[in-house]
Amino acid sequence: MPRTEKQNAEIRERTKALILDASLRLFAQKGYHGTSINDIAKEAGISKGLAYNYFPSKQAIAEGIIQNMLKVGEELAKEFYKPVDPFERLDNMLEASFNYIKENEDYWKLILNFSLQPDVLDYAMKISKEFNDKLLAEIKSILKKLGVKNPAMEARLLGAMVDGVSLHYIIDKNSVDLKKVKKAILDKYKPAE
Repeated sequence: MPRTEKQNAEIRERTKALILDASLRLFAQKGYHGTSINDIAKEAGISKGLAYNYFPSKQAIAEGIIQNMLKVGEELAKEFYKPVDPFERLDNMLEASFNYIKENEDYWKLILNFSLQPDVLDYAMKISKEFNDKLLAEIKSILKKLGVKNPAMEARLLGAMVDGVSLHYIIDKNSVDLKKVKKAILDKYKPAE
């Protein structure tokens, strides 16, 4: 009995995910330029031709990984918008961000690698702009409600701090205690009692 269109679509999605997962692992281990389509196909357990059937280039694969991780980030960000007091929202945001870092180390290694690939980095910045702008606005709103002076600048500084901590964690997990960092950040913004 031939497969249904639904079954074919499921197979296509699984194969695409297999390619993206294999690529993420390899890009994180060997770097973007150190990984070939042959390597990706071998890691995914498929033929090189099948890999090209799904993605016309290595850059298209990188863009697919970025799109997937942005979707994951958007799902995670839903936690940030739950109606709780501003300090608890900040706590939730930091907890979710640091958990995301720990659970997606290969992605962060890839981002570090992509920072040296202008074409891929430009794409990542372009598609994540709306998400980043919304997140920055949310952080600014939280900080404003907490009575922080110059919440727009503080929001940018907080974002840069979390990004920096993320990179240090990826480079050397032992150099960063995420719980202590979170506590230090929360102490900085804790409302006076």
